[in-house]
Amino acid sequence: MVTGIVIPHDSDMPVYEQQFAELTDYQEAVGGYIEPIRLTTAKLTMYANEEGKVHRLPRNRRATALWWLLDPIERALEELVGNVVVIGAPHGTFTSASVPDDLHHLLLGAARFRVEIETVAHPDWRRTEVEFDNYFDAALHALLYADADDAVIDVRVVEQ
Repeated sequence: MVTGIVIPHDSDMPVYEQQFAELTDYQEAVGGYIEPIRLTTAKLTMYANEEGKVHRLPRNRRATALWWLLDPIERALEELVGNVVVIGAPHGTFTSASVPDDLHHLLLGAARFRVEIETVAHPDWRRTEVEFDNYFDAALHALLYADADDAVIDVRVVEQ
């Protein structure tokens, strides 16, 4: 059994934990054939509906923000659509891992968030003043910082 987190495309629906045992579990969560998106730096795998864009599924802004935040090379290149599943990186060819505890806590357990920024002038992480009560709002704010200034090296969301 693999513990994953499902991020529904509808932002009014809560993000939730789900257990995955078989391929059909992933397919049911995303509503069709699955397409893996590997986030090597973050050691995660996201699964989206492989035919989501063909079927014009709604954009998943929360999953896209998480993807862009944790895998900066993908920023603004593509958006995720439909429901998305997040799990850990695979262990070998056919063995999946559960979502890491730290991300699980941030997405499902933490209540307050801040954005931290690393810049050329200040290579140590500095917290911004604004607090958020939603991880994904903080992630979108972090992405705005990253896009607004060429001096920004990296951004991240942390628990307050």
